[in-house]
Amino acid sequence: MIELRYIPILLSILWSIETLGLAVASETTDANEFYGEFRSLVLENKRELVVDLFKYPLSDEIKSKDDLRRLYDDVFNEHLLSLIECTSGENISQVGWRGHMLLNGVLWIDGVYLGDIHPDKESPSYFEEIDAQLDDEEHWYMRVYGVNQGIGECPKSS
Repeated sequence: MIELRYIPILLSILWSIETLGLAVASETTDANEFYGEFRSLVLENKRELVVDLFKYPLSDEIKSKDDLRRLYDDVFNEHLLSLIECTSGENISQVGWRGHMLLNGVLWIDGVYLGDIHPDKESPSYFEEIDAQLDDEEHWYMRVYGVNQGIGECPKSS
């Protein structure tokens, strides 16, 4: 039997393990690594952590985390879950300025700036502000910004 004094420590350890996946996925700037962590969270059905890894609005119907929570089963339907299950970070392709895609565009992933530098087009220092934003590596994160339903198929194993 576990002594009561150890329960807070055990809960703390469990919480830390749970949030580790989100921390790794939400802080990486590598699309393949991000997708690997995202994939794990989806397959483990950790919905609350998954909704944090999207850029909003995602669509006309999904403008916030609350919308994705409500429509989670519609977005992560059987087809999409099967594609996520049969793929890995190796299936992510860079598509120029558009970002990265999984299997011909089933999922789209790209860097999102979440810092405090917001260039103003009217400002005489607009281009310097853009450069500063691009150089601010501490506040760029990978996020899923697109989901296309009904396309894609699992890659054939070799």
